[in-house]
Amino acid sequence: MSPENTYLAEVLDLIEDGVFAIDGDGDFYSNKVLQNLIELPANILTLQQFSEQIGMIADAKDRADLFEMLDNRKTGEVVLAVRSATGDDFDVSISLNKQVDSNILVGSIKRVERKAENNEGDLQWLLNSVFEAVEDGIFILEPQSMLIKRANQAASRIFGLSNESLFNQNVLSLLANQSRVGEISSMVVAKLPILKSVHIDLEMCRANGTFFPALHGIIEITSSDKQVIAWMWIVTDMTQRVFINRALVDLETRYRLLFDRTADPTLIIDAGTRKIIDANAAAESQLCYSHSELVGLNMDDITPYARRCAMERDFGSLGIGENNTIEGINLTKLGTEILVQISAVATDFEGRKVFIASCRDISQQKVLEIERLRIEKLDAVRKIAGGLAHEFSQPLQGLTTIVDLLGHPGLTIHAQEDLLRKIEPSVVRMVLLLEQMKKIVRIETKPYAGSNDIVDIEHSADE
Repeated sequence: MSPENTYLAEVLDLIEDGVFAIDGDGDFYSNKVLQNLIELPANILTLQQFSEQIGMIADAKDRADLFEMLDNRKTGEVVLAVRSATGDDFDVSISLNKQVDSNILVGSIKRVERKAENNEGDLQWLLNSVFEAVEDGIFILEPQSMLIKRANQAASRIFGLSNESLFNQNVLSLLANQSRVGEISSMVVAKLPILKSVHIDLEMCRANGTFFPALHGIIEITSSDKQVIAWMWIVTDMTQRVFINRALVDLETRYRLLFDRTADPTLIIDAGTRKIIDANAAAESQLCYSHSELVGLNMDDITPYARRCAMERDFGSLGIGENNTIEGINLTKLGTEILVQISAVATDFEGRKVFIASCRDISQQKVLEIERLRIEKLDAVRKIAGGLAHEFSQPLQGLTTIVDLLGHPGLTIHAQEDLLRKIEPSVVRMVLLLEQMKKIVRIETKPYAGSNDIVDIEHSADE
């Protein structure tokens, strides 16, 4: 590099655009802006190195044009398609200009927008393909007269008519209600030039005489000089959608009827937010909230503070399809606590996990259960008392008889001694019964006095 050009690279760095220079020795100088733009490895290269760098990333034809311009020192401009190291595709414009007072060529490189080729034939093919691929019926109409000049295959299928029979037919002749032709025609002619598009809901007639609901969109087609050259009338057959909507309404009505008539209070709860998203009439009655008040409430709002952790533990880990039943407590709007049996199942609802929980009031059931246990205990006491009375009656009766005989004035000493010996077995029997009573671990009964049962002391004791 000649001495007068030693500072050339540093001077180029002062320029904000991507620029380069080529001196008479064939050395290529670039500034940092240019290096970043096309990823050059250094600011000073030979012309051959620069050509190779561009050659790796440029289109072959464009690369040849660039080489010819650089080799022959021609001034001019060439546009290259460049791919960066990160895979980003973009175009650059390379301009080369020869300075008047030296042998140095200077140029600039800048990024430009990629220009798509405007192939009229390809564009026409694309438009035709889209026109025929659309599911909705499309008519191209003569403005004002509304005569059909072209129809796509969907229009023929929807109306059951061939393209030939549709050609030059007034689109309004396909209306189910012909009495509205004048009204619709006047409305479209008046509004379309102002609004540029009109949307209406009209029932149409097929070739077989059946009617179907349809949505209509009418727009203007204009030329490059803004002149209206045609109208486009788009017909969307709503038969299936209406059927689906009716089915959904019917399904929702059935669900609502079943849900609301369920006797047990039932809640649908979002598993993520723990908020109530639906509740039946029984839940409204039990919790003293209206439906609008219940929807959006968090489960903590109807659960006593002391029970919240237990509720999260018992139901929070349920997977889809799993269920659990526990005893819990519901908190009403009035602050009343209701003992309930909660049965919950986790399921998928509209793409999110929810719990369907029924909350049966078991407070009365608990009262009945306590009463039942009390009666059972009383019955057990009665049976024990009966058993004791039966078991103690025999030795007591014997002792009573002995006492009566011992008091007889004519009883001999020998007879008295014989009676006294009979006291011990009765006492031993009573002591044994008392010991067995201490060891009772269960209640076994035996018949007594007809249909009544008493405790069998001997078989109820733990051996």
